[in-house]
Amino acid sequence: NNITTMSKRYAIEDLLHVQFKHGAYVCISDPFMEIITKEYEERGENYKTELQSLDHFRKMAVRGGSDAAVVSALKSYYVQLPGIKARFYNGSSPYIPIKYKWTNTFNDEEDSSSSFAFETANVVFALGAVLCNQACIAYRTPSNDEEALKNARTTFLQAASLFEEMHVGKGTSGDTSTYAADMLEHLMKAQACECFVTHAVNAKKTNRTIGRLAITVADLYDDVLKHMVHIDCSDKKHPWFSWVFVVRLKAMLKRAMAQYYIGLDVGSEEQIGEEIARLEFSKSLLNDIKTQAKKSKKTVDVDTSYVDTFLEKVNTRLSAAHHENSAIYFMSVPAEEKLSEILPARELVGSAKFTPGPEHKELLRNLLPLKTHLLASEFSDAKDQLRREVLTKVDMKNEELRTAMDRMDLLGGAFTDKQVSVPSQVFTRGSTLRNPSSDLFPSSVESRLTSLASTVSEVIESVTQLVTETHSAISPSAPQRQEQSAFIKTARAIHKRVNDIASAMEQTRTAQEKMLKSFEDTRGRIDLLAGPHDLIQKSMPQKSVLESATNAEEHKQRINELLEKVNFMKDLRSTAVNKFNEQLKQSSIADKLVVAQNPRELMDLEMERLSECAQDVEKNLDSQDKLLPAVVSVYAKLSDWRRSSTALVERQKEYVSGLLEAYDMLVSIVTSLKKAEEFCANAKAKISSMEKQWEDLCATHTPLPPPLSSSKNASTSSLGKHSSQQTQRLPRPSSSSNAKLQQALARTSTTISSSSSSSSLPQNPQPSAPPYQPNPYPSQNSNSSISIADNNNNNADSSQSSLPLYPSVNGNKNALPTVPKITNLDGTKAPNAAPRRQPPRPPSKRLSSNSPPVTVSYSDDSDGLNGKNRANKSEVSPTNLIPTAPTAPTLELDANDPFALVGESSLHSSTSSSTDDILVPTKIVVEPVTNTDTDT
Repeated sequence: NNITTMSKRYAIEDLLHVQFKHGAYVCISDPFMEIITKEYEERGENYKTELQSLDHFRKMAVRGGSDAAVVSALKSYYVQLPGIKARFYNGSSPYIPIKYKWTNTFNDEEDSSSSFAFETANVVFALGAVLCNQACIAYRTPSNDEEALKNARTTFLQAASLFEEMHVGKGTSGDTSTYAADMLEHLMKAQACECFVTHAVNAKKTNRTIGRLAITVADLYDDVLKHMVHIDCSDKKHPWFSWVFVVRLKAMLKRAMAQYYIGLDVGSEEQIGEEIARLEFSKSLLNDIKTQAKKSKKTVDVDTSYVDTFLEKVNTRLSAAHHENSAIYFMSVPAEEKLSEILPARELVGSAKFTPGPEHKELLRNLLPLKTHLLASEFSDAKDQLRREVLTKVDMKNEELRTAMDRMDLLGGAFTDKQVSVPSQVFTRGSTLRNPSSDLFPSSVESRLTSLASTVSEVIESVTQLVTETHSAISPSAPQRQEQSAFIKTARAIHKRVNDIASAMEQTRTAQEKMLKSFEDTRGRIDLLAGPHDLIQKSMPQKSVLESATNAEEHKQRINELLEKVNFMKDLRSTAVNKFNEQLKQSSIADKLVVAQNPRELMDLEMERLSECAQDVEKNLDSQDKLLPAVVSVYAKLSDWRRSSTALVERQKEYVSGLLEAYDMLVSIVTSLKKAEEFCANAKAKISSMEKQWEDLCATHTPLPPPLSSSKNASTSSLGKHSSQQTQRLPRPSSSSNAKLQQALARTSTTISSSSSSSSLPQNPQPSAPPYQPNPYPSQNSNSSISIADNNNNNADSSQSSLPLYPSVNGNKNALPTVPKITNLDGTKAPNAAPRRQPPRPPSKRLSSNSPPVTVSYSDDSDGLNGKNRANKSEVSPTNLIPTAPTAPTLELDANDPFALVGESSLHSSTSSSTDDILVPTKIVVEPVTNTDTDT
């Protein structure tokens, strides 16, 4: 409030402030809305809200004063002035009936005009006065508040820029005239420079700097006096009446300060004569200020207390200088007119353009003339073209750099010695192998493989003996007696099953040998894997002395340095591109094109600024052409080192993968070993069971002694490479077994003889058949089932027991196998004779419950281990199949992988009295069956 009140007493060190300006309210929204409807071919109502806000801003701005709401409205209205002029006062617009009214601060009279220049000048004056008063308040804060002094200086400079815009008046009267604008502009700059001087004194800058700033302020005050000459301020009621005298005294004070500080500066350089002359000049000026202030006290009251204080400082230093000169230096004191001029520091004053905050936005920015739309579109096309050109070059250079770095394997950084680390799973698996209780313990696996070999040999020996015994029993006799058919049928079935087990055990032997060989091949890596962790690390392949002798350290260091430059270049490129894109995004000049005097020139200036940003990006791209060849040249000198490093990495990878593969192989061996052990145990149990059945069968039936040729055939049976050599040395059945067989034969012969004599139908004698030759190699790919049936009776009773089909045919459990053709025992094709009626059979003694009959089924695989298709297969009708009881799950051998004993299957065998050549199955099971046929 003290600032707004004009006081007749001035303190010479204080700053001058400009009176506030106020005006009268005039409605401007309705005329502008009408112009929009007529000239812009748009509905004026669409801009009703914006125009009402514009009306409100002016209404608040004309109130005047330093109230915050008034100042904010005044700034917002100031922002709208260029847009209003460009849209509604552009020369081609019709006359707008608006009379703007403002008060002249020189005489407090109201001025009015329809000119928008008049409105602009008064708004600028009012805003400049507000900024001047805000700067004066900031300057009056304590002198040690440097931030306040900085704000005051900036605000004064902004006020000066506003008054510079106010060159619109005519004549010499009025506060908005050209002379008034020039005077206010220089006054604001002088007071801004005074803030500089105060800051320099408080900050203890050099004496020469303070002196130059002080003389600059004095020169600016002189300019103010020159412009005030053209303004009539003779009336005491004029607000600037006392300014002429005060400004003159302030200019003298700043000149005296300049002489004082420059004198101190030359005195520090031992130029005592010049120092004394400048101090005398400063003292003279200060005394003149006091004298003139005293004379004009009745007209203008100026407080010279600051002058008295400063004069005391001058006198003190002047006395000391005289004493030093008379005692030490003895220098002459030059005259005042011979002193050199002090150079002003106008470059330190600077300037500051007033820019309202972002909260003050143009209301009518969306109201664009047609020509502005066209220019804005043209400018957008130019920006897009520039963006495409620059970004295309950037993409090409980036791809070139990426490709080069990728080919040199430098994308991840400098090329260093790469080491393959041992994965944690190697140590985990090694810990498993070191555990003695683990199934994978190497010593345990080795002993199990050895034990498996012994077990296989024992089973094969037992099987071979049983095969020999059964083969001797079923060898054909000439002629064969009818009462032996049941015994021969059952014995042949047992023989077939035993022969199948012998073939399966040969496969097991082969699998055991392969497992043992694989274990021996991987034993070294297994032992290494089971060893200490340090040993695994030390065994990792390393570079040899020759490979490590390459002189590559210097080149590697150079590559590291060059890669740092490449990364720095990429960072600079990214920054430059981001800055360029941001500049393109912010360069929206549509609203500026509306108010620009020369839109083309504005577009060219903006595109020039954007091109400078694009040049920064292109300079970065050019640096790549120099840097990349240097990287390639140094990289080429490391070819031998890179080659040996790459080979080492491959060897280390093979080392690690070899350890893991050895562990996997051991797991596979142990898995197959476990299945083989289970298979051997099951086969051993089956052999024991069949030996018991054979003994029971021999105790019930006593076969005829085989001819001499049967022993020869038995000794030449194909039981495999291991069993054929042992057959001739097997003992014949014991005498007790033969006695039991003779007794059973005698009982059976009596019953059969009585039955034969009472039969009225002729009996067909059995044809002789070639000796039985068992097949030691089972077939693997057949899914057919063979039934136990008498080929002499082609139309057997449907109640007769038969063998079941194999569980599945080509994966289909419900499919039936192909029924083979029917052949006779001698291999000839049986005629399709009509069924003949059989004579009634006498009742025969049943087998005991302890030795149940056995049914055997097998699966015929045409691709067996021997790779041959067996001929002369038994052919029976599916109606003769004997149902079998369910069997316990057992193990089987997979012919495709001799190591894998896969699935759950049964040991099957097949019997047939109609063929000499019995197929050997791949999948074998011995199944006890409940026989319902009393004749069997």
